[in-house]
Amino acid sequence: MSNILPLVCLPLLGLIAIVGYVVKQRIFHPLSKYGGPFLASLTDLWSTYLAYRGDWHVVMDRLHKKYGPIVRIAPNEVSISDPAAMKVIYSITGGFYKSEFYEPFRIPTDPPSLFTDRDEARHTERRKLVGSAYTMNSLLKLEPHVQIIISRFVQKLDEMFAATHEVADMSVWFYRMAYDVTVSQSLFMDRNANGSMVYKDITDVLFFFRYPRTKSDFLQFMQSSLNVHLASPETHSDMMTFMLNLRDAKGEEILSTDQVQRDCKAVIAAGADTTASTLSALLYYICKDRRVYQTLQKEIDEASLDLEANQPFSASMTEKLPYLAACIQEALRMHSGVGFPLPRVVPESGAIISGEVFPEGVVVGMNAWQVHRNRDVFGIDADIYRPERWMVTDKTDQKEVERVRNIERHQFAFGAGTRTCIGKHISLMEIRIAIPELLRRFEFTLEYPDHDIEVVNMWFATTRNVKCYIRRRS
Repeated sequence: MSNILPLVCLPLLGLIAIVGYVVKQRIFHPLSKYGGPFLASLTDLWSTYLAYRGDWHVVMDRLHKKYGPIVRIAPNEVSISDPAAMKVIYSITGGFYKSEFYEPFRIPTDPPSLFTDRDEARHTERRKLVGSAYTMNSLLKLEPHVQIIISRFVQKLDEMFAATHEVADMSVWFYRMAYDVTVSQSLFMDRNANGSMVYKDITDVLFFFRYPRTKSDFLQFMQSSLNVHLASPETHSDMMTFMLNLRDAKGEEILSTDQVQRDCKAVIAAGADTTASTLSALLYYICKDRRVYQTLQKEIDEASLDLEANQPFSASMTEKLPYLAACIQEALRMHSGVGFPLPRVVPESGAIISGEVFPEGVVVGMNAWQVHRNRDVFGIDADIYRPERWMVTDKTDQKEVERVRNIERHQFAFGAGTRTCIGKHISLMEIRIAIPELLRRFEFTLEYPDHDIEVVNMWFATTRNVKCYIRRRS
């Protein structure tokens, strides 16, 4: 009998522990009053599986419609869709800090980069140190590199698709272009003998959740490319050269070569994907609506009258094109490059968010895909691509001016607060030059105009199968 007792008691104790944990999480936990999937309240496996599936933004949209602005998505985490919560969670003075979610993005052998550093004080100092490299004035020095790559990209599309009448998957080609532009801004990229661009498909390696090994392969490729640049920095003029010059000015003990490399890796990994996705989405949406396409085409054609035939657009020129700016903002709204919440930990003092009290240690986050579809902010047609929502039609109408200011305050594509994407200006420069150059020279039509845009969301909301016919314009 004494031998049988442990065999009976151990499973019973295990069952009691499981029941106790479920009761605690479902009834006594501070987040128990918020709706959400049952499994999400018990384990992180639910969100991990959702990330693996690649449709996080779709599921979260459905859950917020069902449960309201606050949804429990993990045992100690909620997703918040109320736009008013942005100024609390991502406030510069709010005291919220990044959660452990960002740890897997770190390279195990390296200290944290600007993106992965969860220490707010250290991040602030680092951002002050390197921030000058990412200002618009600094990036204008890199504009010739961007123009050269985009000009070669246009030539490639002309040779491979416009001349042959083959269908181009622009979601793939925008990745290749954006990656090469980002590399040109961050390190040297070899060109082959005939001067054409050297491409390396990286779309698969971006799915770290699904293909863990590719993360290592990609990091090895980045490191080897960095080593090429470091071997002869004097022969290049790009972002990494700028950073190395900054290191020389500040001193190795303040800004080390290792720190420069880490930040350049982060720019490469994040910059190409988010920029390419925005370009693909922008082209898709304007091709879907011929009125929008023709309005943008007209604005670009009028601006190009001031250019010689082979003279590329500059960022300063395209910044003066209001409809282009509206089309870009609307593409960023409809298709933000990051499709997950940006999780933050509630500080020691606790926080009141959307009228609810959250204790210290709870993880809260907001997803641009939900914020940007809020009808109270963006209008009853928030699910529709309409660039005009970003434009003031009558500057004397104060209500209209405030409406546009309000939606600008809720543009969340690049994050908010102290963690606003440091590469924002790089991305916008590339988009502002690429789209006018493409529409100036080609006419695009979707192969399947009735198909919805395809998105695979594993942190980066990656576009797929934006297939177009490309015709030369006279």
